[in-house]
Amino acid sequence: MAKIINHNIPRRISSRHKIESLKSRVNIVAYIMQSMQLDDSSFEVQKTNGDDEYRCLCPFHDETEGSFSIYEENQQYYCYGCGTFGDVLDFVEARQPNVNNVNEAMAFLESTNALAAGAIVAVTPRTRSQLGPVRSEQIEAWHCQLIDRSWLYERLITDETIDQYQLGYWPQKKAITIPFWTGNIGASPVNVVQMRSLAPDTKRKYFGLTGFYGTAMYNQFLFNANSDYLVVLFGTFDALLALQDGIPAVSPNGANQYHADWTEPLQKFKRIYVVPDLGNESELKAAQLFADKVGKTARVRQFPDGNWGKDFSDWRLDGRSADDFMDFLLSSEHDGSF
Repeated sequence: MAKIINHNIPRRISSRHKIESLKSRVNIVAYIMQSMQLDDSSFEVQKTNGDDEYRCLCPFHDETEGSFSIYEENQQYYCYGCGTFGDVLDFVEARQPNVNNVNEAMAFLESTNALAAGAIVAVTPRTRSQLGPVRSEQIEAWHCQLIDRSWLYERLITDETIDQYQLGYWPQKKAITIPFWTGNIGASPVNVVQMRSLAPDTKRKYFGLTGFYGTAMYNQFLFNANSDYLVVLFGTFDALLALQDGIPAVSPNGANQYHADWTEPLQKFKRIYVVPDLGNESELKAAQLFADKVGKTARVRQFPDGNWGKDFSDWRLDGRSADDFMDFLLSSEHDGSF
């Protein structure tokens, strides 16, 4: 596997000599591992066959196979899954919510023990993350910390839904916590928790709970629903609001996520509507692939053009009803596929 050497690393605005001097005092492999272990004590890196390459799960996107490479010799990283790259200062800027430029990243490193304790790299074999379940006590603790519910209210999510689904808040991450229940809501294991950042300067709106990755479907219990149809939306809160409105809606934890185990239960429905966000070409392609994997009972339905918004939540916030949405889906069956 090719090494990444100065691969479009952003131009620094500070003294090159000062920057290089600081970077030479940090072992990037050890720093990334130690930084990630603050969130997940089980986080590990694996030595590859290369002389200086280490591999781990990517800190910047959900995955089950480690595609994140760290190169000790050149002190750089590159993810072969999502394409993110950089050096230790880029990593600090991307991971620390209050660090926005290279000078702040340097100051952050100087204030931690990274410079003194970064030389030891404890490497253990790891190719796949250990899926949950996430402790129920942790989910309950997050739920109890959700004191200010205004952000959810603004998206029409009710107290009853918030409490039933045990949505929560993680103060350290400034994020809403969203458990992906594998079965009955509130009573089944949770292997995946999605986070929705509320930080105003966030670099990523959605991210996963470190160490608990995997392809998951929100509202998966609906696979056993007594319904002729199922709606697939590409937004967790869209699916939550739709179900609150009485529409059987699910959502994968990522537009390009699909698990082969979903095919059989999805094919039991007479109709599968896959609805991407309006104007999102990448989601449209993902929706078409999703429908192809399900089979002939699945069709992609695109929202109508207009100034109302782009997804189901916007649809409802614009004053349109769940009945309007279903009328839209049904009226789109012009091709007679169903």
